Amino acid sequence: MWYSKSIENLTLQAEAGDSDKQYELALRYYNADGTDEDNEKALHWFKEAAANDNYMAMLHVGECYAKGYGTEQNEDKANRWYKRGINIVEDLAISDDVDAQYIMGVAHYEGEFGVDQDDETAFNWLTKAAEKEHAGALYYLAQCYMEERGTDKDFDYGIELMTRSAEGGDSDAQYYLGYYYKYTLSDSETAYDWFRTAAYQSHTNATTELAYYYFFGECVEEENEDIAIALWKLAASNGSEEAGWVLEYWQEGDIDSIIKLGTPQDEEEPDYSGSSDDWTDDSSLASGMLENKRTSRSE
Repeated sequence: MWYSKSIENLTLQAEAGDSDKQYELALRYYNADGTDEDNEKALHWFKEAAANDNYMAMLHVGECYAKGYGTEQNEDKANRWYKRGINIVEDLAISDDVDAQYIMGVAHYEGEFGVDQDDETAFNWLTKAAEKEHAGALYYLAQCYMEERGTDKDFDYGIELMTRSAEGGDSDAQYYLGYYYKYTLSDSETAYDWFRTAAYQSHTNATTELAYYYFFGECVEEENEDIAIALWKLAASNGSEEAGWVLEYWQEGDIDSIIKLGTPQDEEEPDYSGSSDDWTDDSSLASGMLENKRTSRSE
């Protein structure tokens, strides 16, 4: 009900010409956040915000043309929108705008928004933003050190940066630490705290993990299957495949499979501790596959 009301209010403010609200409304339709996914409406409001000089909206218009969201795929139009937006971002980054520095870092890290992937450039921009304690930049900079991208490998320092990011409110970093403490350090209580913190920020994967604690009665006052199922349903509705699998197992009465999914399997998990370990395993959280939504974190 409140999501519906927020969409109504956003629409009124967007129609009144508020660029930030136009962009926010576009993201709601783009991510099916509180409303049905509607790429055509998303593109419309991205364009409206872009016309009011919102550079993130410009980048997302480019993304819509690049991927054919709400319109026919058109690489030329995508590149023109990317260039228009990224030129503004770069000018702001050079003038020491921390958000722009972060966006430039992510763009070069991921090779998106029309720029080439360049680890050294990404590292330099992310370092500038991280020096100002930008939580998102700290998250990506941690991955630079863990994956030896643009700098020498230093896993321990990466964990330090990841912790600073998590403490600064980045939900991906919070989930990352939860996963690391649970599956690598076997510290279930610390993992629970980070999963819970991230889940309260609507982090889908953290919500999935938090449900196991209620299902098993671990680190909570008592076992509560109803809360666990509710959390898995919420996570599944937001795209968590694992939560969907758990719900199927639960309906079939296959508790053993749920236990296997929610229990750390030490023999299958590589050892990530220390600064010299190879963080290249397919299960690596540093691969950047932690996103809840299909849009870039740089939004």
